[in-house]
Amino acid sequence: MAQQLADSQQLGSARQNQTSERDVINAIHQDTPMPVAPPEVMAKLQAAKAADAGAMTTRAPLAAGDSNAPRINVARPAQQPAALASDATSGTEEGRIAIDGINPAKILLPTGSFDLDQLTNVLRLLPLDLTFVDNTDTVRWFSDSGSRVFPRTTAVIGRLVQNCHPPKSVDKVEKILADFHSGKETHADFWIDMHGKMVYIRYFAITDPSGHYLGCLEVTQDITGIRALEGEKRL
Repeated sequence: MAQQLADSQQLGSARQNQTSERDVINAIHQDTPMPVAPPEVMAKLQAAKAADAGAMTTRAPLAAGDSNAPRINVARPAQQPAALASDATSGTEEGRIAIDGINPAKILLPTGSFDLDQLTNVLRLLPLDLTFVDNTDTVRWFSDSGSRVFPRTTAVIGRLVQNCHPPKSVDKVEKILADFHSGKETHADFWIDMHGKMVYIRYFAITDPSGHYLGCLEVTQDITGIRALEGEKRL
């Protein structure tokens, strides 16, 4: 019996090791450096850990008679750490999106911030209708309060803005856009009487701080009630 066990051990040691999927993956990526977070992100993460005085640590019991047995420490924060604005961001100092894996994604602007739900509902409640057209004259977004002056559907998204106006207005729209692209004009205003309502329509050229054209913002508002105001009402 002992000889059979010895023979089986020798046979097992003589066998070639089977290549596992992990070995194959490691071989493929052996020359690929692991991603490293930016130093400022690591510094903030370390500071957050150091400041977490409410952490509770549990220690795994030592193996019997072995003072050198490995120890496992499990830290559980008493509460979720505050969001770190630089954990994962995109954009510039003029505006960024921050994601920390804990809190809702935040849109960071020069004068404050929103999470996505807040921003969506702020835009929905504005007392005017907005449409954004990018620098290729393509419709990318519009606000929807449920009572737009000119109703729109998402079918317009991705279409050239010229194709979203009546044929008799296309020439004027193209002239406005051409002036915006060239920098000749920065805005254009129109107002019409539509079924007893005074509608104010404004177009604004959007540029970055360097003056590069980013697109056009259309702002439409029913100003009938505003025109009828008299006197004053103080807060």
